[in-house]
Amino acid sequence: MKTVAAKPEFAGLTEEQVVDAIDAYEAQVEAYYANQGQEEEGCACGCGHDDEGSCEDCDEDDEIKSDDPIVQEVERLIEAYSQRFDELCRDSGEVPEEALTYKPRNPIEQVSFDIFTDALHDSLMDEDDE
Repeated sequence: MKTVAAKPEFAGLTEEQVVDAIDAYEAQVEAYYANQGQEEEGCACGCGHDDEGSCEDCDEDDEIKSDDPIVQEVERLIEAYSQRFDELCRDSGEVPEEALTYKPRNPIEQVSFDIFTDALHDSLMDEDDE
């Protein structure tokens, strides 16, 4: 996979700092839904649907955005991994080996890549179940 680099100001973070920021954001999301009386699963707008594709009222503005720059960088890296993965799959029509053997260079890239590959694994497993 083509190198997806963290912005220099995040490259020196420890894995613990990255995980702590993500945990704090997840706690914020859980608290939001608990206060709204909604489940944290499913649609980001809290409407109760299983996925955003099934809700016409969903709007990207309804999603809970983190103001933590570490979480924002993790999200940016995951999006970059996803875009690169889509490019590789589009070219070959299947999951290329290089998409799963990428070696992140620092903790924030590693945590982001781990989240990306976990989500990828889950989506591939869901496709197999269909």
